[in-house]
Amino acid sequence: MGVSNNSYYQTYVNTGEGQVVILLHGIFGNVHIWKPVVEALRNSYRVIVPRIPLSDLPLEDANVRHIAHVLHEFIEHHALKNVVLVGHAVGGQLALMYTHLYPANVRKLVLVGSAGLMERNPLADPEALNFQILQDEFEHAYFFKGYSSDKIAEELCEVAGDESKQAALGKIAESSKLFQVSAFLNKIDHPVLLVWGLHDPVSPPESALHFNDLLSNSEIKFIENCGHVPMLEKPDQFVNHLLAFLKPASGSAWHSEKH
Repeated sequence: MGVSNNSYYQTYVNTGEGQVVILLHGIFGNVHIWKPVVEALRNSYRVIVPRIPLSDLPLEDANVRHIAHVLHEFIEHHALKNVVLVGHAVGGQLALMYTHLYPANVRKLVLVGSAGLMERNPLADPEALNFQILQDEFEHAYFFKGYSSDKIAEELCEVAGDESKQAALGKIAESSKLFQVSAFLNKIDHPVLLVWGLHDPVSPPESALHFNDLLSNSEIKFIENCGHVPMLEKPDQFVNHLLAFLKPASGSAWHSEKH
């Protein structure tokens, strides 16, 4: 898996050739949550996982709209065109915001347990955060409890020990909560795949149904016995849904089939 550096000195994954697929993590994620997806796509697609520096943003920039502009600068810097955006949690909200702002540069969208409509806000009180609270929230997101990731645990520990990182993530969480995407979803006519765990405690399945109602060209795939992070909890099913959607003919008849 190739690792490069962008103009913001943040490491990122850039591997494979072909249609560009950009994977966007949320507040409780990092590049490692996408490892099964990267491995599955890299032989047929150019897969990029930007390392979005959420916890390192100054407070005045810790909001979804600014992060969308950072993503745009990243995409422009690397001259990427006609991209597929795959966003998890706040990453899904970011993908929607980017598509709303720069529709001509997006081919398709995949939303995975996306924020933006009716998700819980695990960082409602950033001043009270500590490692145990962050770890509990992380494990709560999974259907099968006790899941552990050394890389994510290391990052959670770093955030819990740094008040400025806590404040930045708290601001992003607040921005995510306040910034509802319903105002522009009906303007997005790109093909959209919604992939949701049926037992998602953070962004419940009802949220996927609302997204599907408001988007004109979308389809839902629910995954049983799965929580908020299907690409780690049920990687084979997740990848199968994603690959089927990425095929060139996918979505061509959705407008007529859905409404």
